[in-house]
Amino acid sequence: MAVPVQLLRNFRDKQVASTFAGSQFLKAFDAFYYSFSPAVARCLTDSPLLRESARTLLYPTIRFLHLSSEIYSALCFCPEVAVAVSGLVASLLIGLVYLGPLAAVTIFLKLAVQTRKSVRPHFLQFSGAGGHSRYGWPKEFFEDLRKSLDKSRDGNPRGGP
Repeated sequence: MAVPVQLLRNFRDKQVASTFAGSQFLKAFDAFYYSFSPAVARCLTDSPLLRESARTLLYPTIRFLHLSSEIYSALCFCPEVAVAVSGLVASLLIGLVYLGPLAAVTIFLKLAVQTRKSVRPHFLQFSGAGGHSRYGWPKEFFEDLRKSLDKSRDGNPRGGP
C-alpha cells in the first residue's frame, strides 16, 4: 500500500474516528462512498488509462487531506475542534479545486450569453431627454429603423407588410 494512503488511513482511524464529530462524519461518508465505489473500482481494474487518470485526479485530495491531518495535529489539544476545523479546510480546498473550475466556466458562459443579448449597435440606443437620441435625432426615427431591420431579418427585405 502506498505510504500517503497508509498515513491517511491512520489519520482517519486513530484521530478522526476517535471524536464524536469525526465518527458521525465517517458514518455518513461511508454510506455515500460505498454506494458507488465498488463499481468504480471494477472499472479502474479493467482500464489502466482510467486508473492513472483517477490517480492524477485524486492527487490534490491526498495533499489536502494530508494538510488537514497537520491542522488536526496543531489543534490536537481540543480534538472535536481539531476535527471540525481540519474537515472544513479539507472540504473548502477540495471544493475549490474540483468545483471551482466548473463554477467559473458556468459564470463565464452565463455572462457571455447575457452580454451577447444586451449588446445593440450604439446608434440604436437612446439616452437623451425629450424624446431624442444622444445625437439629437427623434426616437421615432430609430424605432422605425429598428422595426425595419427586425422585419428584414424575418425574411421581408423591404420591411413592409
